[in-house]
Amino acid sequence: AYVYNVECDRAPVLADLDFISGVASYMQRYYETKSLVERYMNYPRRVHLETQAICNAKCSFCPYQELDRKGQIMSDVVIDKLINDLSEIPKGHEFQVNPYKVNEPFLDPRLPRVIKSLLRRTHCTIFLISNFNHLPCDSYHELKSLSKSHPKRLTISASLNNVEEEAYK
Repeated sequence: AYVYNVECDRAPVLADLDFISGVASYMQRYYETKSLVERYMNYPRRVHLETQAICNAKCSFCPYQELDRKGQIMSDVVIDKLINDLSEIPKGHEFQVNPYKVNEPFLDPRLPRVIKSLLRRTHCTIFLISNFNHLPCDSYHELKSLSKSHPKRLTISASLNNVEEEAYK
């Protein structure tokens, strides 16, 4: 609580009122933000979906070489369950699915099917990054077609990351 001194001159009282007004404004913003946070904390903003832990690159900054799960493949049942769970996110909540984590997504032949299912069953946007060292023609053409038919929902990018200048060039 803020205590006023009734016998003080007018200037400090006005300053105190400015302070109280600022606190009230802050509290209003706090509660508005809190309700937004509570509303959006129930759902993810970004989901990384690593369908398999397999990569064909040896990027110096990547933890792939030390992964305990290296070589593991997520079952179709788990993938379908995840997509089903994502389909329950309310339409007003924007979220992105990245179908990779510590892997090369094009090494999974199921990638086009997973992306089709995400586009059909959810309202997410999809952001895919690949090193493009392995690019099956069928997968490429399917995803290129999906990207054209869903231009605002599917983005495919090439990773040119490398900390060594010559390798980056």
